[in-house]
Amino acid sequence: MVYGGGWRDAGRFAEALNRAGYAGPKIATQAAHDPRFLAEAGEDAAGWLLVSTAADPASVPSVHAFAAAYRKRYDGARRCSPPKRTTRSASSPPAPRSWAGRH
Repeated sequence: MVYGGGWRDAGRFAEALNRAGYAGPKIATQAAHDPRFLAEAGEDAAGWLLVSTAADPASVPSVHAFAAAYRKRYDGARRCSPPKRTTRSASSPPAPRSWAGRH
């Protein structure tokens, strides 16, 4: 279930899903990414995945002007290097795929 509204109604929505017995994935968009959602939903917030969009400015041409202006305004803020990629060995177990506990 994907909830696209803000935090104000997200708590009531989470409660309603639990009352209805819904046990599948529960995802909320950036609009619900607020500590007040957790306060409003209480225990009903358990298991929710809240997502936000982000982009690496180096990989999105439409962001270049903003990134340049930001560096200029904030005294040449350093570019961050992306994290080094690691390769999982063939003997490593796969990452868990459970939604439980992600919120």
